[in-house]
Amino acid sequence: MLFIIIDMDYISIIKEKLKEEKREKPSNVVYVTDLVTCQALHEFYVEAGDDSAQLHGKLIHNSIESIFSQGKCETEVSVVYKLDNFDVVGRLDMLCGDEVVEIKTTKDLKLHHLYQLLIYMYMLRKNNGVLLYINPSGFKQYNVVDNRDGLVRVEDNITHEVKVYIIKIDDDFLMSLINLYLKGELYAQFNQCFSCYFRPQCGYHK
Repeated sequence: MLFIIIDMDYISIIKEKLKEEKREKPSNVVYVTDLVTCQALHEFYVEAGDDSAQLHGKLIHNSIESIFSQGKCETEVSVVYKLDNFDVVGRLDMLCGDEVVEIKTTKDLKLHHLYQLLIYMYMLRKNNGVLLYINPSGFKQYNVVDNRDGLVRVEDNITHEVKVYIIKIDDDFLMSLINLYLKGELYAQFNQCFSCYFRPQCGYHK
């Protein structure tokens, strides 16, 4: 088990980074994280004024990335994809050779995490990615292959169980998400309601 000791100054720095990420952006800029996150969930967090979950995730991300950055991996990689008049902006956790790596701190594979990774892979024209889940119970790794044929292969790195998802990421798909986001109608997508803490009090859940 990995124990991480973090001082309060470091926590303050992370909090400031989170504030910077929330600041107003140009109208033509759309973040990938906004496109895969239910807008109702964001509204609930703003209303509650609670950033503890984001802070926890950021601390874990930074700790793991600092370890991998000693090898062949680039960390906190920014990418901009031009789509019509929009700049689709992403910041992937790691780029290890030809593999896009996303780190998550929940227990298991979530569909919106998969879509986030696939969008990053599409933006960078990469066919291979990894979803790495790290939590107090241990870790899981899923190897993802997208050959742009509409079939996405996801393999559990421990059991080697393979699931195939019918998903096609292209410019039309991204524009459909952008349009929903700009209209304020990006709710309850990617099966996020199932594990959402705010589901009992949300009027959008499916």
